[in-house]
Amino acid sequence: MTIARSIATVAALERIVSVLQARYPTALESIADDGLRLIAPGTADYHLPGGYLSSSVFNSPIAVIVQQSDRSRSSDPHSGDSGVWTQRVTMPVSVRVVFSCTAYDPLTRTGREQTHPEHLQHRAERYKGALIEVLQAHARDGESISDLVIRSDFASVTTLDSINGGQGGGLIGGCVLECEIQQFVSIPNAQYS
Repeated sequence: MTIARSIATVAALERIVSVLQARYPTALESIADDGLRLIAPGTADYHLPGGYLSSSVFNSPIAVIVQQSDRSRSSDPHSGDSGVWTQRVTMPVSVRVVFSCTAYDPLTRTGREQTHPEHLQHRAERYKGALIEVLQAHARDGESISDLVIRSDFASVTTLDSINGGQGGGLIGGCVLECEIQQFVSIPNAQYS
């Protein structure tokens, strides 16, 4: 199936958000360890900001940011008829989960209680794993997303100082998933009179 090029980007990003809203909480619940609290994002925690992120994103307990991360590439143009061309578009997409430090029960791993940064890193890895599983299994719908290929993933802990200009603030955890989405789009063909 094809989708109009004019709405293809927004449709793909909104598809990712709708899949995550429906499936991510269950995936997080199924992989939580005893003592490892994974906050499930609510509807208001999903953001499609384009290139702009406000500081309010980092002030919430959890935020999921979905955006196109680079230029789209078009290939394989085909003329369906005299009025419409179809082509495959590959769009790089970034999905980030950022979460703040919340109270947690002590968690013992590898024979000792985890430090605060270790606890956040462990949570970041779990958020990343659930993100990969949900998108690989459910993102494709044959229209807004024909295929999804994961290119890279990363989980980390950082200080708020490093992202808000040295204004202080403690630690946050997060993960990034970079993927490529393929779509088949339709584009009007030039009409000569």
